[in-house]
Amino acid sequence: MCSSDLGVLFIGTVLLRKALPKSGSEAKPAYAQRQWLNVSLPLVLIDGMQILLKRADIIMIGAILGSDDAGIYSAASRISNFVVFALMAINATLAPMISELYHTGRGRELQRIIMLASRAIFVFTLVVSIILAVSGKFMLSLFGSDYTIAFVPLLILLTG
Repeated sequence: MCSSDLGVLFIGTVLLRKALPKSGSEAKPAYAQRQWLNVSLPLVLIDGMQILLKRADIIMIGAILGSDDAGIYSAASRISNFVVFALMAINATLAPMISELYHTGRGRELQRIIMLASRAIFVFTLVVSIILAVSGKFMLSLFGSDYTIAFVPLLILLTG
């Protein structure tokens, strides 16, 4: 940490302490560790399983073909993840709106929004897939010249 970072940290801490009400600094903390552990442990397990599931292809290739091939395939897998960007962005943006429309019973509006979102995701996915298919060998070569052999797996992943 450089001295300017420490200065900013110090000034921010002083300003935060001044802005907080006195009752906040005088309050005794109450911890519910057992309840937090009971809630967080299943979430950690679910998240861990999701990570394993997302990387199952790489783990299997590593077990069958070895770590070198798994690393090369991993580059293709990471490049193909650009395709999913629109899906994640639109889901994060529209999820609250979809939930509200569903719970208020406005089915027509819900159907229209989902149809528009589906079309936008499809168009974005198609355009990005075409760009990645055309420039795939170049993008793989950014990882190193040995990685260009992952072009066919990249095309398969983009098709999926």
